[in-house]
Amino acid sequence: MRVTLENKTKLITLGFAIGVAIAIFAIIIPASNYISKLNAETSELKKYLERKYESSMRLRSSIKKAVNVQQETENFSIHIYKKGDELKLITLLEDLAATNKVNQRIISTNLDKTENNIVKISLVINGLYLDVLNYLSNLEAATYFFNITELGINPETDKFGDTNKTRRVNLNLDMELYVAK
Repeated sequence: MRVTLENKTKLITLGFAIGVAIAIFAIIIPASNYISKLNAETSELKKYLERKYESSMRLRSSIKKAVNVQQETENFSIHIYKKGDELKLITLLEDLAATNKVNQRIISTNLDKTENNIVKISLVINGLYLDVLNYLSNLEAATYFFNITELGINPETDKFGDTNKTRRVNLNLDMELYVAK
């Protein structure tokens, strides 16, 4: 059978179409799938690296903050009560009382045996109202950090129960100090 030019062209075109189809299915589609998969993996890697970068930036920021806090807390050491400072604390309280012209009595304390790193002190301060207020103000400005747990101011009465003749008050004061190890 003789192949005419028209059939020959059809066969060549058909062969070319089959070759293109084979190339598409054998090369281009797998390459396209590979590129899509690689694009997804690259996107995931980018997200992972961004999370790591943000994490490292937060860590750097935290380290800087920690250094700043450490430097600031070094200044607080003079304000923290330490075991062995009992005499210094009592002297401070007595000096405050003398400076403010009030009478002070230490009712109870656990300076010798602290519980949970806390020293508890109970005081009764007696004096003129303004002197007692000045005592409290100076106590607040003292070198130690006092935590006042209870405070009560009562007018002092004379032996007949009259409070008008005196301007004196009694201050009942319970406070705590944190004990540094």
